[in-house]
Amino acid sequence: MNAQELLLSHQLNVARYWEEKTGQPRPDLADAAAKAKEQTLALPAKWQLVSGLDLHAWQQDCLEKWFTAGKQGVAKVVTGAGKTIFALAVAQRIQNTEQPELRVAIVVPTIVLMDQWYDAIRHFSNLPESAIRRMGGGHTEDFSGDGRILICVLASAYKLLSEKARAIGPANHLLLIVDECHRAGAEQMSNVFRTPRAYTLGLSATPERDEAPETDEEETPTQPAEEQRFEDSVLGQELGPIIYELSFAQAIERGIMPRFELRHYGLPLNAIERGPYDRLSRDITDLRKTLQGYNATTKALGGGALVGWARKASKGKSAIAGSAAEYVQLTGRRKLLVYRAKAREIAVLKLIRREFAENPDTRVILFHESIAEVMRLFEMLRLEGLPAVPEHSELADSLRAESIELFRQGAAKILVSARSLIEGFDVPAADVGIVVASSSSVRQRIQTLGRILRKHRDASGAEKHAVLHVLYMAQTVDELIYEKNDWNSVIGADRNLFFLWDPEVSDEIIPREGPPRVPPVAETKVDWSQLKLGDVYPGAYEGFEYSCDSMGNILNHTRRAASNPQGVGEMVKAVTGRFGRFKVTPRKLAVLVRTTEDNENWTTKFAGFVPEMFDFGSIAKPTETQSADVSNLAPGDPYPGDPGRGEEFRLKQRAQAAVIAMKVRGGEVFARTTEHARDRKSGEDAERIVQAAQKASLREGQWVPRFRINSQNHAVYSSGGQPRFLCALEKGLEFPEA
Repeated sequence: MNAQELLLSHQLNVARYWEEKTGQPRPDLADAAAKAKEQTLALPAKWQLVSGLDLHAWQQDCLEKWFTAGKQGVAKVVTGAGKTIFALAVAQRIQNTEQPELRVAIVVPTIVLMDQWYDAIRHFSNLPESAIRRMGGGHTEDFSGDGRILICVLASAYKLLSEKARAIGPANHLLLIVDECHRAGAEQMSNVFRTPRAYTLGLSATPERDEAPETDEEETPTQPAEEQRFEDSVLGQELGPIIYELSFAQAIERGIMPRFELRHYGLPLNAIERGPYDRLSRDITDLRKTLQGYNATTKALGGGALVGWARKASKGKSAIAGSAAEYVQLTGRRKLLVYRAKAREIAVLKLIRREFAENPDTRVILFHESIAEVMRLFEMLRLEGLPAVPEHSELADSLRAESIELFRQGAAKILVSARSLIEGFDVPAADVGIVVASSSSVRQRIQTLGRILRKHRDASGAEKHAVLHVLYMAQTVDELIYEKNDWNSVIGADRNLFFLWDPEVSDEIIPREGPPRVPPVAETKVDWSQLKLGDVYPGAYEGFEYSCDSMGNILNHTRRAASNPQGVGEMVKAVTGRFGRFKVTPRKLAVLVRTTEDNENWTTKFAGFVPEMFDFGSIAKPTETQSADVSNLAPGDPYPGDPGRGEEFRLKQRAQAAVIAMKVRGGEVFARTTEHARDRKSGEDAERIVQAAQKASLREGQWVPRFRINSQNHAVYSSGGQPRFLCALEKGLEFPEA
């Protein structure tokens, strides 16, 4: 900073320090303090959480559907339509009509969202401040005393909320609200669902799944989507079904969302950048082929999934570690090159200056994926004399809060944001957004739209017209997002405008007819009457992904077997010549497979239909309290108990004898037999399993490749979706230390 900036910063810090030391509140805080004093200290008999508000028709409709669904479920509603007010209306009705001792636990992913909920409840409700508590972000409150509502940051909730909830007494007193609930689906964070409760509500624009972090790597046709039905997911089991959906198009039609435009600008790499980009892309393609040819697992990976695998493999000692490390390095270098393209930087400056020339009071949010690039942008804007502030997770909490507050007040007119603002940041005065760089995550783009598309009016009372500028580098991996989603169908063709622009050369922006790429045809537009088994499928390779094995099992992403395989394994093999991955389309229940002739060019083929979706049963952890009687069972007999959800072991045939393998980091280890085991009984168990597998294989007519050991120490395998008995163990298996 220069001398003038240092002086200004010092003046502000001294003024803030003196204000806090003398205890003299700022004028804007005086009214709030007076209002707080006027509030009654007593808890009201009936809560008013949405007083003075008229619910939208969708909120009223969703409210009724939630109660009809058994007071559980998920509202899949576009960001900015009023999910918070809807949730408060739910809590108000429960407390007013059936549970006067109600407690409400609200789980949110970020501190910013926690503070937003806190402010909304203080503003709209008749509850005293002492009844509204927070946990996380430096707050350690609970339900003790007159605490009625506890707003928790997810990182704290998964550790503490269950304990805090049990301390208040009966579970029938608690309503659990999970905002941006797709963030609570991760294994560790799902601990929040151990919280005892009577009522459950989930809120999200995209609850089906939290998409994995994206890279700039191309999505190859073999990339596993690991999709599943929402009702089979952790969220579906714990929060209930999706009870209501409100899309962007519907919100716009009903006047809930304001008028807006989405302007897409294809920017070119310049001559200095294009050469390195093309070389990196060729090297990445060659390495991808090497990695995908390594084993059966990597053959099915691509895009972000392959980069994630390579990142782990690069730290191991396998023969592929060097190639994996180089692959990670090259994809990172290419991403950085695309991020820092000169045209991107120039376009940002020109767009901002144009917006300010048209309206000096414009509020602008810049979105970026990289924190380092956010700070580069902020520094560039600051040196240009523009009123910008940064906000991201690596800033101190005090600086983050100050950036947001300065933007709210209008002292700062540009907010440079990293991923931390993708979800949960309410900017009621922002009317312009610039996506400087983004992952190819469709969910994040939808959330980005919701950050700025808020109804608000200017000083004259006229409704402002929101605009989102999207920058992408043409003829690079930036274009991949347009293959993932049809943005015309999401928000309307009349709201999507596409351009080509070379800001380094001129200010001329050239309109183009449509996006640089388009997604494949959806299943609803396929002429199914013309398709025969094995024909090339003209639509997208989309749907719920599963795999099939030689035992006739259909397995989901957790390798749980469906109880109704419906012979799909043979359908897949008839078209591809092997068992493996396939997808089932969500509406027609069509089976789709991928085939290739040269391991590079993949084709989607139609393998038939299934009469019904696969049934994997409940995903809840089994209690296994009832012992299964196996005294009269032979290897291969139907198993009468729960097969267990533990680790899966492989049975591998060798020239001398079969072995039992267990996956470990960097490879696998083999169960010790009596000759090598420290505990002889463990060695005998290993040999017992191999002998039982040989007998079961004779009955099956093929080798039994996998099994599990459940809590009763029974070795169990699956055939045709049904659990089968191998043998009972005395001690358990023993493996070398990995």
